[in-house]
Amino acid sequence: MMTDVRILCGPDGSSLADEVCGILGVPSNSVRCYKDWAAMKAGSPSHPDDCTGDSRIEIPENVRGRDVYVIQSTCSTPAEHSKNIVELLLVLSALRRSAARRVCAIIPYFAYSRQTMRMGGRGPISAADVSILLEEVCIDHVVTVDIFREQTAGFFSPTCRFDTLSYLPVCARYFWKNGLRDPVIVAPHASTMPKAVEVFEAFRELHDEAAMAEEPVEGEPSGMDAIAAQLGAYQEGSAPSVAMLLPIVRDGAKIHELTGEVDGRDCILVDDIVDTGATIKRSTEELIARGARSVSAFATHGLFSKGSFDRIAASQCKMVVVTNTILTAMSSLAANHPMRRKLVVLSVAPIIAHHVARLSDLPPPDFDPLMPTYALQGTSGRPGAALDVAELLRRDEDAIFGKAQR
Repeated sequence: MMTDVRILCGPDGSSLADEVCGILGVPSNSVRCYKDWAAMKAGSPSHPDDCTGDSRIEIPENVRGRDVYVIQSTCSTPAEHSKNIVELLLVLSALRRSAARRVCAIIPYFAYSRQTMRMGGRGPISAADVSILLEEVCIDHVVTVDIFREQTAGFFSPTCRFDTLSYLPVCARYFWKNGLRDPVIVAPHASTMPKAVEVFEAFRELHDEAAMAEEPVEGEPSGMDAIAAQLGAYQEGSAPSVAMLLPIVRDGAKIHELTGEVDGRDCILVDDIVDTGATIKRSTEELIARGARSVSAFATHGLFSKGSFDRIAASQCKMVVVTNTILTAMSSLAANHPMRRKLVVLSVAPIIAHHVARLSDLPPPDFDPLMPTYALQGTSGRPGAALDVAELLRRDEDAIFGKAQR
């Protein structure tokens, strides 16, 4: 029953939970996080008497006997991984102590997932240790988006279900809408080849769907034109392919060998994370030097550490598409920064909302989760009231895709 399900926004203050609740048509609410006892008594997140910096968590409503979904990324800025993990653990513990029936953590970006093996003889396996911490607070279920390494799932015991949702089919549809000519999906290094292949297969499915379209009634567009009207601009001969940049050492120097053909074609770099921006810059230079018509990039998670915006803005990369699994992609960018003309932030809320609906037996949302939508950055709903974003997510497609076409 809908009344037995609660969706809470974690202390990171993300609008993602509001988007998910708006899509599902259920009320949204936020966990209250106070920085000191005096602040908690005053009912304010900050207080002049703050001294210890401790986080004090308060669950805003009764959760006894209910299924609770907490949406919190473990990174709002690159410097706050550990703080957000601790606050998430406190929230999950508070829910369990408040007699919630089932507790599910929806962690769009799973911090430390890059550290799945010991580095050196005395180091931790950080992804495994974060998984252990989550299980120690008796969590039932973890959901994440495009986990960096799939073996992270193996760090959880069978008593804790682990799901990773893929945003790559949505990425493929977004770029398909932009009418690329002979698109080439490029893995910038060997570890991202499986993701590049997944995007390629999604592209090929869209291409085959266009090629196999049945003849409509007389007077209406047929074949490629019919599918183009539904899915976006189609370029004749735009069959997709896949390629990889492989670093090798030749004559004592490190070079990048290209497997595949990019001459005169539009390239899409597919990576897990944008961190320093060095991979995008280097890969763009390599592809342009080999005759690529244009280069765009996609990564699910936009960390954007210091200097990355300037580095990417100075490159020949045409467009960088990320999602709102991490909050600061746009908020940390100056209004007049040239990167704003290249950066597109899409929302993972539709795929999360559909997954939550399946898990909790809620009515499924009535629109396609694979339809790309902009993230509603800076939007916040009133506590206890559902944010009406479903209509915003159905906005005119020209508005959704217009930025990339300009």
